[in-house]
Amino acid sequence: MIKILLLFCFACGLMAVGAFVVEEKGYVLISVADWTWEASLFGFALLLLAIYISVVLLSLIIRSVFNARKNWRAWRVEKKQNRSLNSLQNAIEALLNQQWQKAEQQSLKHAKNSPISSSHYLIAAEAARQQNHNDDSSVYLLRAQQSGNETDKQLAICKSLVQEGKSEQAIQNCEALLATEPKHSENLLMLARLYQQTQQYEALREILSKVKRYTDITKSEFRKMAIESFEPLFKQAEKDKNLKLLQQYNKALHKFIEQDTHSVKAYLVSLNNAGFNKELEAALIKLFETEIDRQNIVLFNQLNLHQPLKLTAWIEKQIKNQPNNAQLKVLLAVAAGKNNDLQLAQQALESALHQHPEQIATAENYALLGDIYNQQNQDKKAISCYQKGLSLTSNTNI
Repeated sequence: MIKILLLFCFACGLMAVGAFVVEEKGYVLISVADWTWEASLFGFALLLLAIYISVVLLSLIIRSVFNARKNWRAWRVEKKQNRSLNSLQNAIEALLNQQWQKAEQQSLKHAKNSPISSSHYLIAAEAARQQNHNDDSSVYLLRAQQSGNETDKQLAICKSLVQEGKSEQAIQNCEALLATEPKHSENLLMLARLYQQTQQYEALREILSKVKRYTDITKSEFRKMAIESFEPLFKQAEKDKNLKLLQQYNKALHKFIEQDTHSVKAYLVSLNNAGFNKELEAALIKLFETEIDRQNIVLFNQLNLHQPLKLTAWIEKQIKNQPNNAQLKVLLAVAAGKNNDLQLAQQALESALHQHPEQIATAENYALLGDIYNQQNQDKKAISCYQKGLSLTSNTNI
């Protein structure tokens, strides 16, 4: 229509230019049934333009009248949707503030009118779960699946099965969803936790790389999950006294997580129990090269390692390079005790306590010094150390 109007204006412009060139005003004469109408060319063009504008305005008015009901209905729907989204926002804020009851109420309010009603029911399900209302939570999850896509529906069914305590069935559903959606974050994390809960560690190890890559799992939870999944392998290799497998499992574990006291504990304990003392000393030296702290000293003390001469020599060399490192002296005391060199153990630990009492005066170190005194029949000093250790323990508990 706009093109026709522009073409008409262009034609009128051409006629006007032609009339101006030939110095003719240009008249239009119409005679119908003894009626005659005479007008200038410009007047005729303006009249046609006015008629066109009138027709357009009339059509707009008629269209708006017929669409009034439809527009009214759309306005009401939009208003209801805005109200439901405001309720959803309030529910999310309540959920973040751990106001579970309020979150449940706000999420259900106007949920039917929301364009994302599944989100309302999922928030209500989480709030109900936090209140231990598992039946209500299952109902909300089932409602959420009715308005989502097929993946959301299957995920909601898995959550409902978990809350009902049907772990094996939930695992089957999650595995089926994993086959179609191998990178789905929420399903991967749920499946990993179910494997961990049901101690299906082989299956858990198979999806660890995907869990690490595609989910938002916390670093601490993933570390615990990875270590727990490898512990049965270490125990079996320890039972078989298979050093090669122990080393392979240790490398495989640390492809997922960084090495620290917790991550190498199962490996060190297995080496110790299997009698691989040489390899155990080498692993301890590697651990202490990374960091010497309270936790790995306690771990070293717990190991039943006899005469770690190579490790002791390494510690003495480090002390020469770092004479003010009190933790190295505590480490030397533990190693000397395992070598039955009680005098060296006593001197090293007393020196560390004297050098940095605020750092070394812990319940574990006083208990260690008490054991050293006790083995040398210095009962009074041993009892004094044990009492100091107990007082530190009680103060920590308070």
